[in-house]
Amino acid sequence: MQEFDRKSPHRGVLNGAQAHAQQSVSRHVIVDHLKDLLEVGQYAKGDTSFLSDENSQPKNLNSEVDFWDTVLHSRPAAGFRVTIETVCITEWLPYSPGQYHTERARRQRLLALRQIDSITDRPDGTKLVEFNPYGKASMVSGGIGSLRLAPKDTGMGLVHFLGASSSGYSYKGFPVAFDANCYDRLESDIRARGYSWGRLVGELRILPSTDDRIQYPRRMPRYYLLASDFTRSAEVDTRPTASAQIIYGTTQSAANRKSWCFTHFKPSRHDSELYAGIEWMEDYARRNSRKAGGDISIISDFDELHNHFADVEFPLRDAVHYKLNMPRLRHYVGTYINIDRLNMENYSVGNVENSTVVIKSSVKGSFNSLPGNLHQAALDAMKKIGEHINENGNMEAAELYEQISEELRREQPRRSIIRSLWTGIKEVLPTVATIIGVAEGMEKLTS
Repeated sequence: MQEFDRKSPHRGVLNGAQAHAQQSVSRHVIVDHLKDLLEVGQYAKGDTSFLSDENSQPKNLNSEVDFWDTVLHSRPAAGFRVTIETVCITEWLPYSPGQYHTERARRQRLLALRQIDSITDRPDGTKLVEFNPYGKASMVSGGIGSLRLAPKDTGMGLVHFLGASSSGYSYKGFPVAFDANCYDRLESDIRARGYSWGRLVGELRILPSTDDRIQYPRRMPRYYLLASDFTRSAEVDTRPTASAQIIYGTTQSAANRKSWCFTHFKPSRHDSELYAGIEWMEDYARRNSRKAGGDISIISDFDELHNHFADVEFPLRDAVHYKLNMPRLRHYVGTYINIDRLNMENYSVGNVENSTVVIKSSVKGSFNSLPGNLHQAALDAMKKIGEHINENGNMEAAELYEQISEELRREQPRRSIIRSLWTGIKEVLPTVATIIGVAEGMEKLTS
């Protein structure tokens, strides 16, 4: 369920903390989602030194719409100075900056408005709207989604990447980098209520291109503003809105389908609405994935400051530091993202020639580090799997095996992750499933 403000000039703007899900997320949507996640790691590499003369006249922009119209159509160079008279600053950045303002996203939101199941009036003057699953998918493709980052320690000191929006909707806005001095001017507001309204002056920046070890095409440059000045407004406007989104796994078919779920919330000091929305999403995902009381497999989360879910394949915290589950990433991205040159610990993913010694060392090390409290049948199965991988010299199976071992060393191993990794091993090395006792032993770890 979603709310529309009856007085809003744009009917596609969403309010409220309720959510809905999307069935059968397509593979290319998942890949786009992961591309946006990979971009997050580049924030720590952004340029935080000022390029222009601070006395130069900045271009006055009226809104976030003007900001994105300027950067997406004129493509100004780094150092281009702008002023926006009234913006709301929150801890929440757009998950995919600028996407909301593209023509494709606009069409997707219009399509969503034709995919509404019901609209009911509420006593407070808002309308409660429920999209069908296709409408929800269109809204996500239309640019809905926010994330929160921890401060970054750069060569210029501690930098806070926040979100700025003239409308108050974080996913419509743009990222802003505040150094310690500039952040001091709004920190009290952020700590007291979760946001601050004011006048923003800054220089345009573009995040560095993708890490040279992971290559993929960008849909658009990653623009952000390096703040040089912020003046708080005396008058506090209405509370802003952010959006948290997840893609979670279902068990509705053998194809391991994925579904959307997201929630809108009002940022606050204690994140009360966010936690309520997360609780709702978690319950909804369990009900729709037929995992009542069990773990939920989520592709990625949206908050570097707090862990909200127990079972996340690509946590935002890991993405920031490129500590990703590479076998799982390869499973999703296929040829859309090139990760062949990425080094993983003591061996290289990709063009490896007969690396049986490396495989043997990796598998043996993973097996020796398994916790001793595992069921004996599971230990026996892991040993047999490792020996079979060594005999076949299968590097990809070795990577997946190592990921299972790492997961088992967690205080609370995530069964859905182990299940997915085990499925991956069987896909790249089918003969492993024929070994006597392996299936029964692995069932102890995955069920």
